[in-house]
Amino acid sequence: MNPAIVGTQDTDYKVTLQKRRQWVSVANPFSSFAICFETKNIFLNTPVGIQFINDIAGDANFTTSQLNFAINKSLAINQYKKFSMGVFLGYAQREVDYSDLVFEETEQLQNSSFIFFDVGLGGNYSVTINNNFSVIMGLGAYHINSPKQSLLKDDDIRLNQKYNYYLRSFFQLNHSLIISPSLLYSEQGKSNEFIF
Repeated sequence: MNPAIVGTQDTDYKVTLQKRRQWVSVANPFSSFAICFETKNIFLNTPVGIQFINDIAGDANFTTSQLNFAINKSLAINQYKKFSMGVFLGYAQREVDYSDLVFEETEQLQNSSFIFFDVGLGGNYSVTINNNFSVIMGLGAYHINSPKQSLLKDDDIRLNQKYNYYLRSFFQLNHSLIISPSLLYSEQGKSNEFIF
């Protein structure tokens, strides 16, 4: 969720549900669930969003549960151009269930979970060229605090910062048809992805 676009929907409220199961052919497929609620003007005429994410993966049921809060502020440059900036704050827990794991030798595993706080920022710029054409572009910076990610309390293991850059345009061909080509580039650590 880019906090800069929270509450930009046409309606007063927006609810998004997502459920995904990945690699169902393996013994314990990856399972992801997310729910997001956004509103335009619930607090001091400011858009606010809340998001809950839950991921479960593998034989050890490696679980990530995260609750994020987002808020943004928009500035209308003129009637055709708008800029918004937002921030999100998250609270997360990661845990492992060792009960179904088998080790050759007895392991002294002391910690099965840890918590961390997460911080992200976003920016968005939108421009309406005419009644039939508009463009939005922006970026999101996630995990900017590089939270610790170790069951062994190793301070050197941290969550890499993630950056998303996007560009989307809207061409309204007639009253019932809009074409919306989009570009998204993401990078985190040594990984990157380009979607169009």
